[in-house]
Amino acid sequence: MKRFGLVLIVAMLSVAGLFGLSLHLAPAAVVADIAGASLPDEKAPANKVSLSTQFGGAMYDVAEQGSYVYAGVGPRLVVIDTSQPENPTQVGRSEVLPGVVSRVVLDKDQAFVGAGGGGLHVFDISEVQQPLLVGSYDTGGFVSDIAIAGALAYVANSPVWDGTTWTGSSLQVLDIGNPASPALLASYDTAGWEMGVAESGDTAYVADGDGGVRVLDVSDPATPQEVGHYMTAGPAMDVVVVDDTLYVADYMQGLLVLDVTDREAPTEMGVLKTAGHARRVVLQDNIAYVSGDEAGVSVVDVSQAAAPVLIEQITPAGDIRAVAVAEEQIYLADRKNGLRIWQNTQEGAPVQVGYFDTLGHVDGIAVLKEKAGDVLAVVAAGDNLRTMRIPKKGDPEIVARYETEGKVEDVAVDKTHEPKKGKVYIVAVAEAPQWLGDSWSQTGLRMYEVDDEQHLQEISYLPLPGETHKLDIEKETVYVAAGSGGLRMIDLSDPLAPQETGYFVSGDAVLDVAAGKQDCVYVSTGDKVIDLCVGEPEPAEPLPQGRILPTPNPSVRQAEIKGLKPLTRKRIDMYGLVFSDDVLHYADMPLEDPLLWGNRSQVNRLRELDAAKTDKKDAGELFDTSGQVQGMTMLANDLYIADGDGGIVLLMRGGK
Repeated sequence: MKRFGLVLIVAMLSVAGLFGLSLHLAPAAVVADIAGASLPDEKAPANKVSLSTQFGGAMYDVAEQGSYVYAGVGPRLVVIDTSQPENPTQVGRSEVLPGVVSRVVLDKDQAFVGAGGGGLHVFDISEVQQPLLVGSYDTGGFVSDIAIAGALAYVANSPVWDGTTWTGSSLQVLDIGNPASPALLASYDTAGWEMGVAESGDTAYVADGDGGVRVLDVSDPATPQEVGHYMTAGPAMDVVVVDDTLYVADYMQGLLVLDVTDREAPTEMGVLKTAGHARRVVLQDNIAYVSGDEAGVSVVDVSQAAAPVLIEQITPAGDIRAVAVAEEQIYLADRKNGLRIWQNTQEGAPVQVGYFDTLGHVDGIAVLKEKAGDVLAVVAAGDNLRTMRIPKKGDPEIVARYETEGKVEDVAVDKTHEPKKGKVYIVAVAEAPQWLGDSWSQTGLRMYEVDDEQHLQEISYLPLPGETHKLDIEKETVYVAAGSGGLRMIDLSDPLAPQETGYFVSGDAVLDVAAGKQDCVYVSTGDKVIDLCVGEPEPAEPLPQGRILPTPNPSVRQAEIKGLKPLTRKRIDMYGLVFSDDVLHYADMPLEDPLLWGNRSQVNRLRELDAAKTDKKDAGELFDTSGQVQGMTMLANDLYIADGDGGIVLLMRGGK
């Protein structure tokens, strides 16, 4: 395994530990009940579905051409007119691609689009209203970067997880002379993970993750050869070359400037520690713009390469993954929110002048009701809340956006409270901790009322232990998957004063929950789904020495569990649980990596299980989404899916 891969796995384990995600086996009593209850991998679709609507999603890259911005929005290439920067409008978009867009590179009337693990796609953009897909190529990995040089495309292809190992890592050289049929000329596996690439003449420079910067001779594109390298302090994420100067986004160190006059022995000229984690760098007129995720964008004067100077720090609230610059406009790709447009002023300090909401990463969706053929919904997206109107055909409309103190992980609707006096439903919101600059926000359950105009009003809040992930509501009981805090049960008979009535804690973190029938719920603890039938809380008893009761209310007791019927799958977490008419829908949760970005698993399948059958062996594969299924809700036979970076997906029964 490459050295960067080892660092990534350690980072993932560290993140799991930070948020209390249990990596331990279940207690012996539970393990004994698991024997023989497995879900097979074979495909056996029980009911066909078809894609009706896909909308929004995370934005990882942006490119500009004239007054148009070409951005990745979830699994689509979207064209945005910015001639009026204070009011950007969508004028065109592509079809749904097999992965979330990771890279957009323009070359005259063509757009070369990386769809993450879904390969390279070539679009004709001569008609901005309708980007036309003309060709594609499956790179076998994750398209992290693209450099175009005439009839050649250099693709930085970082690895994906195939369920057993990392695969697909290479720098690929493609012949794009016929854009309808890109052809592989060469594939060169560098020492690290290929994250970025820049080309100059007969030389390709590769930002090689933990392998630093690799210099390749591509005078013969069919046989690239490494001729030099430079070990960076942290993972090298992106490179830009101008003449004999190379600008490197070093994830840990910031902006690094290298002299590559002697390409066999690059030497450091200057370095500047930028805010956050340096991920991407673009250059315009001796000014470098370095994106730093939640730290925003560092604007750096590099006219003196040996002494780069920070001019300005652009700090919008969000997660800035890429930058494009055109004259006075600065376009920011905000993963959590969408396109942000900033503009330089005469005073020199840029200001935000426009914003195009794409929802960002969608974590949860709750349907309120149908109205005039449309569905009214509340969506957890970009760490906040949106109320939306979703037609079965056509694009959804964002009605309103609400900022929350914590990170919104999920939403659910209590439909036992009948609409009264203009109020519609009670909405429960699960909030995870969020860093506020000097402390973490509280974890808990926040309650809202929703009126006929889909406006939210907060009515109560209940702090909870653990890390809230997902929730579901049945018969005035809110079931909260609280990570290391287990399953929490909240009485919602009085929404103004929700009360915790019981909990269930095992050796594993509880990641998701779906309410079933007769006080039974399905709980996901990673690679297991456990059918829990919850009885009355057990009598109070002395706590074992050294044990801390995982609840803010000492009167709340561990609930009696009447049934344990675990369903298991190997290696893949199960997420997005929803139960309806004896059918449990769930998704194989693909692997995301916290250091890099996106879905890096080749497995991301929506499945269903007939829970009424005792053998539990009729799991049918329904659909592969482009993102990462985070949550689902049902209305009649339609599935409304919160698809993570893939936005909102509506699936309808009776597909072809």
